[in-house]
Amino acid sequence: NSDTCHAINIPGSGYVTVSALPSTAASDGTLEAWVYPTASGTGSIIRRTGAYNLMINNGDLYAELWPNADATMDSYTTTTTVPLNQWSHVAMTWSNGAVHLYFNGTDVTPGTHSTGSISASENFNIGASENYGQYFTGKIDDVRVWNVTRTQLEVQDNRNKSLVGDEAGLIGLYRFNENTGTSVADSATGDGAQDGTFVGSPTWTTSMVPGAVCGPS
Repeated sequence: NSDTCHAINIPGSGYVTVSALPSTAASDGTLEAWVYPTASGTGSIIRRTGAYNLMINNGDLYAELWPNADATMDSYTTTTTVPLNQWSHVAMTWSNGAVHLYFNGTDVTPGTHSTGSISASENFNIGASENYGQYFTGKIDDVRVWNVTRTQLEVQDNRNKSLVGDEAGLIGLYRFNENTGTSVADSATGDGAQDGTFVGSPTWTTSMVPGAVCGPS
C-alpha cells in the first residue's frame, strides 16, 4: 500500500528553518523522518547544531548529539547505507546521552562513538545546516520531533501510520502536504505551532511513502 501525498524536494541547496523549537537537547528526545536521497554524499536531514543532528554522511546514516548543552559533541557513525531513489525511514533517539539509531525500524546503533567539540549553534533546520551547508539532495517527508525517548517498538509500529498530532511528547510534526507557498505547517499540538519557512530553493513534490503517513494537510 502507498498513499500519494506530498513532500519537500531539496535539490542540493536550500532547506526549511524553524526558529522556535528548543535550542538545546532535552535529556530525552527522538527525531524521525522519511527520506528519498537522489545523490550520494553528505547531507543533513534534521539538524540543530549545538543540540542534535540526524544526517547522511558519505552515504551512511550518521548522528551527532550535544548531551550537556555545551560544546562537547558525541558522533555516531553507522555502516548502514541509505539507498538512493527509494524511501527509507530513519530515526534517532536519546536518553541521558545514550543514543540509538534506527533504519526502517531496525536498530543500527554503532558499538562505539567519537567525542569532539563544536561550540556553534543554529536554528532547527530540515535539509541542511545553516552554518555548514551539508545540504540534503532529494525528498524528505513526515518529520517528527519528540521530547521523549521513543522505544524501538514505537518507532517500528508508528513509522507507517499518520499521527493525530496530540501524541504525548510530540513537539514537531511536519507532513509537507501544503504543496504551495513557502511555509510548512507544524501539525503537533503539544508545544504550540512551530511552523517552518523555506530558505533558498526547496520545492514541493509528490510523495509515495509506504503506508498512510500523509494525514490531513
